[in-house]
Amino acid sequence: KIILENSEWGNKFIDNLSIDLKLEFPNIKGFSIRNLKNMKKFAEEYPDFIQIMYDCGFTRIKIPGLLSTVGRVMTIPLGAQAMKIDLGKIKQAFEDKGYKVID
Repeated sequence: KIILENSEWGNKFIDNLSIDLKLEFPNIKGFSIRNLKNMKKFAEEYPDFIQIMYDCGFTRIKIPGLLSTVGRVMTIPLGAQAMKIDLGKIKQAFEDKGYKVID
């Protein structure tokens, strides 16, 4: 969401965010410019993602700022384990909405 709201052609927002995230979280990988651009594309193409996750039991996903903090480093399998949500339920919810889930 932050990327969608702030990146504009030529403003280097994603480039600067990549640098900031790498400095803030030096032991975590995945904050390359390419990955952040892929995240932006994903958010643009699948805007219903957050609602599906919420409906599966990830009720904290709608807490302001959560996706820009914990959401940066959390994976769906780790989140499911932490929240004690069946991963199969999540997979089924996405498939019910027309997504193809790849393990």
